[in-house]
Amino acid sequence: MSDLKKILFYVERSLHLPFLEPIEEYLSLSGLAATAFSAPEFFPGTAEIPQWGLPDSQIQRLEHKAPFFAKPEDFDPDVTIVADACHFRIPQLRNVINVGHGMICKGAFYTDSEITRRENLSQLLLVPGPLHRRRLLDNVFIPIRLTGFIRSDQLFGPKAQTKEQFCARQGIDPAKRIVLFAPTYNPELSAMHCLQEGIRKVADKDTVLLIKLHNMTEDRFKELYSNIAAASPGIFYLEDADYSGMMHAADLMISDVSSIFIEFLLLDKPIILFNNPRLKEFPLYRAEDIEYMTRDAAVLVNSQEDLLQAVKAELAQPQRRSAIRKRYAMALDHGRDGQSVRRAAEAILDWVHGRNLPEKKDMDVILLEDDDAKPETISQDIERLRTNAPGHRLRISIFGGQESPGVLDASHQPGHFNCNELYACLRASQSPRTVILRGGLMVPGDWPKWLENHFRWNPKAGIVKAMTEPVLAAQCMQQLSNSPRPITSPDVLLFGLLVTGIGQSIAGQRLPSDCAMIHSALYPHIPDRLPVTSPTEFITALGFLAQSHDLQTRLAIDCYMYQADPKARILEQIKTLRQLGQTREASILARTLE
Repeated sequence: MSDLKKILFYVERSLHLPFLEPIEEYLSLSGLAATAFSAPEFFPGTAEIPQWGLPDSQIQRLEHKAPFFAKPEDFDPDVTIVADACHFRIPQLRNVINVGHGMICKGAFYTDSEITRRENLSQLLLVPGPLHRRRLLDNVFIPIRLTGFIRSDQLFGPKAQTKEQFCARQGIDPAKRIVLFAPTYNPELSAMHCLQEGIRKVADKDTVLLIKLHNMTEDRFKELYSNIAAASPGIFYLEDADYSGMMHAADLMISDVSSIFIEFLLLDKPIILFNNPRLKEFPLYRAEDIEYMTRDAAVLVNSQEDLLQAVKAELAQPQRRSAIRKRYAMALDHGRDGQSVRRAAEAILDWVHGRNLPEKKDMDVILLEDDDAKPETISQDIERLRTNAPGHRLRISIFGGQESPGVLDASHQPGHFNCNELYACLRASQSPRTVILRGGLMVPGDWPKWLENHFRWNPKAGIVKAMTEPVLAAQCMQQLSNSPRPITSPDVLLFGLLVTGIGQSIAGQRLPSDCAMIHSALYPHIPDRLPVTSPTEFITALGFLAQSHDLQTRLAIDCYMYQADPKARILEQIKTLRQLGQTREASILARTLE
């Protein structure tokens, strides 16, 4: 039986294939892993909703390389490789590595955004260049490795196509100047919407124009520009995937806010960017993002007349902005040597074989059990906490429950939530943060990480609470998902809040919770006794204590915990449904207990 690790490549959209396929080919052809592909069910897309999944023709092509699984769990991978911000449609897989978000992300990534924070759901993130890494560090706390831009291997690797090869295939005189028009597809950003028939004037007896549209371009524009090319002998409409050929053949590029202009910049050739007058209407427009901060490497134009003048000037003096282009190339693409795929594959293999992983963190956990909790129940609680905290070494102290000394390396203290020993234990904690929680809770995978992250996003936080109130969880999920009816299924809430609410928190001083993470700055201020009568009140009192010492209490929306006992879970869900006015649904669920 093969001992190769099983690596799944999950293709959310066709445009992710240039990032995923080369790595799969490297691993499988080198015999370094057992590989497979998967994708969501195909949806062709509309004007409002982008395409996802793969058409049958692409699946059939991929099956010649590796098996394709409609259900990723049927492959049971050790790790799943994705590209771009696609965690919404990723099944609940154990381990995910993201190999690329491209060079820019049009305001969605490499910036302070919810989508960026969602990358913490991965185990490892690979980025093209040092600038990308620096821009992520405020929001992404998983390991980030520099590998170089995957697609740039086609530009710098041994298989890169030359200008002569491209021209011979296309029937173009290589002595002529070649201009590549490669716009994006968004109506607020694209030059394609603005220039239309005017693009013809770029071509003349000495200049050839290549037109390469984004694969998500509307059909009406594909037809328009293909007709322009068909009617003009000096204009070529490119539909194939000859990426390196067209890039090396072009002497100049005309684009807008498409990521391809950054890729062309790597070749140190002149670029002209057309400013769509609707640019700032784009919902994710941010002037400080990479696609705008790098625009000084190009000539910016606002009209067809300016464009034609700029084409002549840049072709006459192609090195005018060379120094700027080279500086950005170093910051945006590590290596530029045709070895980015190899570096990405090695990073994946390092992770899957347990090499160069970050050290586990020590964390003290105080587990408050009900007085009648049996030893086997306590053991199950401890196992759940440890299994779902792979990045931490938990030192667990148990208070309450039936006597069970030595359970799974946890210390079992006498007394309950309000005993002297518990206060002393909390004050004497050795870890930077301590968790205190009730027994009997189901917790999300990597649960300490989700709580810890909020201390980074909220430097004044003294306590971060988990979401344990089901009514509040359902209301938050309803707001995040814009659902007309609240979701009350605990399993759906746990994963749904994590994906849609990651990084979000609310002031939680007065909000009840059965789990809280406490910053070490609060340890010296914990008194000998608090006037409380339950674990939930104890956690609430700690929140007020934080406030009195100028520290905040936050409630993490993305860390939901619920009853582990099936019957208790159903009873809690019934109560939640009734409180939310869904009496019919509550009655139906209640019948399952009869």
